[in-house]
Amino acid sequence: MSTETPDKEAILIVDDLPVNLKVLVDYLENTGFVDYVAKDGKSAIEQLRYSSPGVILLDVMMSGMDGFETCRRLKVR
Repeated sequence: MSTETPDKEAILIVDDLPVNLKVLVDYLENTGFVDYVAKDGKSAIEQLRYSSPGVILLDVMMSGMDGFETCRRLKVR
């Protein structure tokens, strides 16, 4: 994970369903937050090499690496 200070205005949204991602991105569009999107846990972990969001919205029921495993891996970084 990035060692820089978390960007409190950045949100990483992790979900494998495009419709869920669209709803959240549309909802947050005018809030002033910067949105990052990942379609699975592996992509989310990769993105954290380049950014340090203040908040991660993580779906727990995803194909492949589920949200619980993704969270576990994020905590050990």
